[in-house]
Amino acid sequence: MQEIEARVAALEKAANTSKPSQVEIDQAMRFESRLKALERIRKELEGKHMRVVWTGSVSFKVNLANSTCKRTRRADGLLMEMVELDGDPDSMTDAEFDAWVASFPIEECERK
Repeated sequence: MQEIEARVAALEKAANTSKPSQVEIDQAMRFESRLKALERIRKELEGKHMRVVWTGSVSFKVNLANSTCKRTRRADGLLMEMVELDGDPDSMTDAEFDAWVASFPIEECERK
């Protein structure tokens, strides 16, 4: 609520009025609501990982030589894995796929 009050005060000062409009108050409250939701999601993902997998043609066995993987750990601890597979992912077991992904180095990102 302090952030909302600060935004309202800033709007009052900028508009050189004594009271913000209801629209401005509603906008400030929506901003605060979105901010809280994003903070909650960030806390839920802390120390976890997210894997995104793109696949090309699924008509042939996976060709790992033509596949790519990039692993990045954000400053908040979230490990992001971006995988592009050339072929059918069902032609590998989950253990084989996980071992292949784990073979790629993790790039550490520093907090800005």
